[in-house]
This record gives sequence, structure tokens and C-alpha cells, in this order.
Amino acid sequence: MSKNIPKTELLYQKSKPIDHFSLFDGLSLMIKEQKDAALEVKRSINSIEHAIEAIYKHLTLNSKGRLIYVGAGTSARIGVQDGVELFPTFNWPKERLDFIIAGGVNALLNAIENAEDDTHSAEKNVEDKLICHEDVVIGVAASGNTPFTCR
Repeated sequence: MSKNIPKTELLYQKSKPIDHFSLFDGLSLMIKEQKDAALEVKRSINSIEHAIEAIYKHLTLNSKGRLIYVGAGTSARIGVQDGVELFPTFNWPKERLDFIIAGGVNALLNAIENAEDDTHSAEKNVEDKLICHEDVVIGVAASGNTPFTCR
């Protein structure tokens, strides 16, 4: 693997490319990978529980604090999907939810090439959101090091 190419940008290495599989084999591979991912989440359950408790406590103590999701590409879309479920599921106030998306709202439906590397845009977005000590920012990045998200 090249040092400069994030793992999430490389072709799937465990088998031939998914578009070369039969439909059945492609679905089977996706199911297997989802099961493997669920097992990884289960192994991290204590850390996840600790993070959720800390976030909840912080936002309870700071009644104006926002939950802000940051991400690029699919990771941003996952953050939006998670965030928009907070109101109908937990009655989380909509005004206490925000997003910072590489490439802007247009990136939800369109690939914005190189937006994930635009750290200047990330800094500008953070500045524009007036993020303060009351807020909680959740960065979503499959690679764990997306420049836009981690900046």
C-alpha cells in the first residue's frame, strides 16, 4: 500500500473487484463484510459507551451546546444520516444539530473531487460555525485521517 493513498481509496484487496462478481457472490461478500464490521464495533463497545456518556453529560451541562458532525464523502453522508435521526428518535432539538461537510451540501448527492483534502475550507467552515466549548464535534472518517475532517 502506498504511504500517500488512504486505505479507503484503494481497491478492495480481499478478492476480485466487486463488479466482477455474480450478484449472489457480491451480496454474500457485502454481508460478510458487514458482519465483520459489526464484530469490530462489538469489540469496541466499552470505548463507544464511554464516548456516548461523555458527550451526553457535556451536552446536558451545556444546554445551548450543539452536536456537530464533520466529514467528507460517504463519511459525511453517514454523519448526516445519524444526525437527522436524533430528532425523531430522541427528540433532540434541531437547532442543536449541525454539519460541516467537505464540498458543502452539494456533496451529499455529488462527488466533489479533492474536497476531502481541502483543509483551508475545513478551517473556514469551523470559523463560520462559531464552534465553542459548549459544542461537541464528531469527526467521521473511515480512514481515521481524512485531512478535511481531522483538521
